[in-house]
Amino acid sequence: MKKLSLFALMLVVSVAASQAADSNPPQITPVSWIVATRHNINVDDKFVTLRGQVVKRDGGSDWWFSDTTGSVRLDTGDKELPVGRTLIVSGHIDQARFGVGYLEVEVKRWRYADQGM
Repeated sequence: MKKLSLFALMLVVSVAASQAADSNPPQITPVSWIVATRHNINVDDKFVTLRGQVVKRDGGSDWWFSDTTGSVRLDTGDKELPVGRTLIVSGHIDQARFGVGYLEVEVKRWRYADQGM
């Protein structure tokens, strides 16, 4: 019985530690890293989280996003983003294929940087 209790305790601690690890904030990806992956199909659709500002809208649903390392195009779909405020943006890298299209991040969600997760 003592062995079973010890095993149960270890299982509970393991699950709690795993859940605590999952609650950590996402790692921020520098825009320069995304730009450096241009034409690298191995990172296509990789999930990234950016911190910076939308600097301008480029017609339609495309926006330009900058951090201290560079700028990248965002495809926001039908999402409207505020220009000039510091944001946390999460989405997937979309590589141009065969020279068609743009390197961009397809935005899945965003929030103001000064707000909690």
